[in-house]
Amino acid sequence: IKSKVYKVMTLFLVIVLSFWITCSNIDARSGTLSNETSYFITSDIVMHRMDIDFGCINIYKQPSLNHPLLKNHKIQRYPTFTRNIVPKRSSYDGKIIEECPLGKVPFHKKTKKHQIKGFQSNSHEYHSITLDTNQTTTFHGGYAYVGAYNLQLKGKQYSLSGIWVESGPPSNLNSIFVGIGVMPNLYGDSEIHLTTRWTAGGSGCYNVHCPGFVQVKSKPYLGMILSPVSSIGSFKKWAFVPTIKQDKVTGHWWLCIFPKLRCFGYFPKELFSHLSSGASIVRY
Repeated sequence: IKSKVYKVMTLFLVIVLSFWITCSNIDARSGTLSNETSYFITSDIVMHRMDIDFGCINIYKQPSLNHPLLKNHKIQRYPTFTRNIVPKRSSYDGKIIEECPLGKVPFHKKTKKHQIKGFQSNSHEYHSITLDTNQTTTFHGGYAYVGAYNLQLKGKQYSLSGIWVESGPPSNLNSIFVGIGVMPNLYGDSEIHLTTRWTAGGSGCYNVHCPGFVQVKSKPYLGMILSPVSSIGSFKKWAFVPTIKQDKVTGHWWLCIFPKLRCFGYFPKELFSHLSSGASIVRY
């Protein structure tokens, strides 16, 4: 238990420092996120090959579009706030990253490794530390610097670090989380994965375990293994910068990665009853 508390507190200290540096940059009015120099070594999170648990599917046939509220949904290929950003093919250490071909996006192949109906976080040894905004205003985005550590967890142990946007009463809470997760009971390993969770109407799920999230880019993708990562106690610290930003033209909530503001998909506004016009709380 002491080891688990130490790991939780280590992650908390990183998030506290991140919040202290960036709290004034939460997007409450203008719809833009400032481009401040990072105080961490931010990594352009990539992989040299696609995870074997994922395949490629036509963007218009992805399972997420099976949600009843998205029956007549028209896919938005780019957020309006990145129209002036020229996309570039990603590389890492001079190598081209394997990705889906044009017109296709990654989808999760239901392998034995992931035959889990749903991840439950009701453990009696659950520890949660958060920092919440308390301004009486409407937020349309935010980002957080999150330390990416190689935690060795197993069984029902798990660690989540990132940013939430929330709105609505507890009985009908609308929320979106994006960040990193080490969750053996969900992923079947102790690697760091790009993780999201969303709730609406009293229900919700991780990643694409239920229809809703619309993937528009071949990378990054929900559930992918992230690298590089830091070892606890090491001098070099790698930081991951998950970003949530609402497109004020369409109302959709986009998931992106700094520092290049690489937006890879979104939660359509049709899914939410209390987040369509913005969030009342940003939580770290």
